[in-house]
Amino acid sequence: MRRIVIESSYAGDVEANVKYARAAMLHSLRRGEAPFASHLLYTQCLDDTIPAERELGITAGFAWANGLARAFYVDLGWSPGMLRALELCEKQGIPYETRNVPLIDLPDLRSDPKPPIMCKANGYAIQYDPAKRDKVTIRLQGLTPFGAVYVDQDLEPILEMIKGIR
Repeated sequence: MRRIVIESSYAGDVEANVKYARAAMLHSLRRGEAPFASHLLYTQCLDDTIPAERELGITAGFAWANGLARAFYVDLGWSPGMLRALELCEKQGIPYETRNVPLIDLPDLRSDPKPPIMCKANGYAIQYDPAKRDKVTIRLQGLTPFGAVYVDQDLEPILEMIKGIR
């Protein structure tokens, strides 16, 4: 197994970012890699909101992963810590790549997920989520040699129709 360091956001919406980092770790494992995410480990004993403890965790993560390739998971954007790791990679010639967690593996990042209203027919699913009143999603599901594929597209015009059937 190839060892790789996972870089993703932590600060900010910590609960959502931890869910996302776990999905990134799972994605890496499924690729046959041995991932390490220092921000998931060191924050169990260090307080990321205290600058000195945050710095200690970042420094320890860099020391442990010295020279190892990095995978930057960027679905949630680039955090200051990720940019710092990217700068280190470029400065030291450490290999890296940017990645996205496949849609099928993305966790529900809301802290209090409520099940959406689903209407399925002929391989299509129309989804209305009451927590996101202004968003309607159609999910097309198909199978490929690589497994299930989901493509989501917002469909504002059918919002009123969906609201009428709930």
